[in-house]
Amino acid sequence: MPQEQHWKELTKRLNDIFEKSENPPEVEILREALSAEQAANIALAMEELKPEQAILVFQALEKPVASDVLAKLGPERTKDVVAKIKSEEL
Repeated sequence: MPQEQHWKELTKRLNDIFEKSENPPEVEILREALSAEQAANIALAMEELKPEQAILVFQALEKPVASDVLAKLGPERTKDVVAKIKSEEL
C-alpha cells in the first residue's frame, strides 16, 4: 500500500475510534490500532486529528515509538503534545 494511502487509512481508523467513544477511548483500543504502524504514519495521522485526540494517541504510544513520532510531528502538533506533557508533570 502506498505510504500516503496507509496513513490516511490509519487516520480513518482513529477517527472511527474517537467517534464511537462517548468518552476518550481506552488506551488499549488505541494501542491496538497503532501497534503495527510506523512512526511516520502515526505522526501524519496525528496531524489530521483534533489536538486533544492527537494527545491521547501520543499518550497511548510506547516510549520508544513516542519519541520517534514526536520527532516527525509538525511544529504546531509538537507544541500541543509537549505543552500537555509539561502540564501533567507539574
